[in-house]
Amino acid sequence: MMYKSLQGRKPSVPWRGVCFGNGARPRATFILWLACRNRLPTKDRICKFGVQNDEKCIYCGEKESCQHLFFECRVTRLVWLQVLKWLKIHHMPHGWDLELVWISKNASRSNGRSRALQIAIAEAVYVVWSVRNHKIFQEDNHMELDSNQIIQNIKWRMSGNPKLEAYCHTLDNE
Repeated sequence: MMYKSLQGRKPSVPWRGVCFGNGARPRATFILWLACRNRLPTKDRICKFGVQNDEKCIYCGEKESCQHLFFECRVTRLVWLQVLKWLKIHHMPHGWDLELVWISKNASRSNGRSRALQIAIAEAVYVVWSVRNHKIFQEDNHMELDSNQIIQNIKWRMSGNPKLEAYCHTLDNE
């Protein structure tokens, strides 16, 4: 009790519910948490440290930032739209900050749709980041973003929960 009073009250962040208690893979949730805190080493951040001078997005060639990479980029936006279409959610993605606010509002409930959206954002961010890193560090331009891979990861993460499994079956059968 004394420790908490000395620690003081910390401000609440709107994305807390999206990261914590998320059913996605732990590594996907961790990358999502880093992205929410704007701590991923995107090219714009690395250039500020003087480590490199290439700021081009590996997917589209525009300036890479967290804001751009997740959902502003024309390639990643298309992948996210396909995932949302599978989830039967009609929404036009915007940049990272606006998308995070939207997801925080829509993933705050405990129903199947909200839980699926939580998993979807974490898995989508993770796959976008992983493919990006693979293309940069492995110099493999053949690897592409695949919304089907993200959807399969979402299904797999939902498979252990009977309520989420039932929701997943309704998505596939509609």
